[in-house]
Amino acid sequence: MTKSVDLILTITSITTSSVIIIFMTYAVLITLLGLMKSKEFSSTSLRGLPEVSILIPVKDEAEVLKEALKSLLSINYPLSKLRVYVGVDIGCSKCLDVCRSFNDELIIECVEVYGSKPLVLNKLLRRVSSDYVLLIDCDTILSSNILTEFLKVLGVDGVVGVTGVPKPNNLCSGLLPKYFLVECRLWRSITKAKDSLGLIVQAPGYCSLLKREFIELVGGWEDLLTEDNDLTLRIYGVGGRIKLVGAEVYIESPTKVLTLIKQRVRWYRGTLEVLIRRWGVLSRLGLKLRIDAFMTYTSPITPALLIPALISNTLLGGPFNLINAILVIPQVLTPLMISDLDIISRIKLSIITLPYVIINSIASIIAITTLVLGIRISWWRTEKLGVRCFIN
Repeated sequence: MTKSVDLILTITSITTSSVIIIFMTYAVLITLLGLMKSKEFSSTSLRGLPEVSILIPVKDEAEVLKEALKSLLSINYPLSKLRVYVGVDIGCSKCLDVCRSFNDELIIECVEVYGSKPLVLNKLLRRVSSDYVLLIDCDTILSSNILTEFLKVLGVDGVVGVTGVPKPNNLCSGLLPKYFLVECRLWRSITKAKDSLGLIVQAPGYCSLLKREFIELVGGWEDLLTEDNDLTLRIYGVGGRIKLVGAEVYIESPTKVLTLIKQRVRWYRGTLEVLIRRWGVLSRLGLKLRIDAFMTYTSPITPALLIPALISNTLLGGPFNLINAILVIPQVLTPLMISDLDIISRIKLSIITLPYVIINSIASIIAITTLVLGIRISWWRTEKLGVRCFIN
């Protein structure tokens, strides 16, 4: 290699690898500090069960919606206290039929609407009179006691929103759902630690219980690719706090590589767009929250840096191969530590880790490239197949 090429590769290696290692170190440090500070969060006993409104935006997903509504019947909560609002895409007559089939069991209102998920949620919110709003997706399956667990901490120590721990409900559908489980367990560890440290906890759209007054205070949902990340940051900007509880929430994982890429492009670009749009909100946060918000909302750039880091380090060779080992080995070992899976599955996941993270890296590169070039991406929903299969 010529000296100029060698210099370019060295600069690429140092910059990309350094940024990735900084984010990895931050995640590990937060997790360790959270474990050291972890303590039982105070909760309150419920004096009567309040009315809760459930918002469910739906596209052409009648069978998936049917399973979600059936799961609501199994919640350990009086059905008379639940108000279900389903935003059905215009033209989906099957979705309307599914809604009507639950009229005798649930207090349910099906509203034909057209638009992205944020617009649908805003339209449904206008019909709500309850103080508490539960957001779920049409593939969300709730654990039986989740509402009471949420309500016990809502309102305590400034908590205005609560979420649970995600877990794929289609684990038998190949390796991608199993790897999604690995990501869910990592998310739980980091988010639990952030919660203990009073840092940013996301209120995800697949399951969050929020005080209606705070949703209205910040102006509802903006028409962004990750409207839940946007709402979260604005809630923290007005002094609210989101809490994580241990109750599990079952959601469907992508089973196809293309579906996974589309999902991650939306996540990565949407999160970066929130940071750009809400940069002024960071100035209203305390220093600790400001740093965490910056690290959280810029984290989508790290997958994009992995491919150039691996290529430059490999071409440079020698001690730079050690940097590749630092970047890759922790990710390869992570699936082996997931106790939810049998040892054979863990080994398989460990083997496919590098291709999996490369796929995420490609998605991140697409997200950043389209953002920089100003290429508009419409809000799209991750494909849902309605497959439910739980395995140990």
